[in-house]
Amino acid sequence: MSDAFHLLDLVSQAAVVKRLLRGTSPEEKLSWLSARGKITKMHKTRPEWPDTYYFESPLGGHCAFVIQGDDFLFAGDHHFFTTPKEEDTDI
Repeated sequence: MSDAFHLLDLVSQAAVVKRLLRGTSPEEKLSWLSARGKITKMHKTRPEWPDTYYFESPLGGHCAFVIQGDDFLFAGDHHFFTTPKEEDTDI
């Protein structure tokens, strides 16, 4: 895993981050992200909901996300989205 990777915006760089972090634990993913921005665990109002995190990059890009295996599930204003499958991207 490269320590020189500059994370400007997790949403736009999610496919590359997913590839770099494939096979790592959620804790390792959070540690890697924390080294490249600020991670805040969001408060859960229901215990059965997954852990949700807020990420802010050094340039101010921000997003809310859930880790599901090797995928990041992002929360938009009124929707959820994830990265495309690898076979659907040129990365």
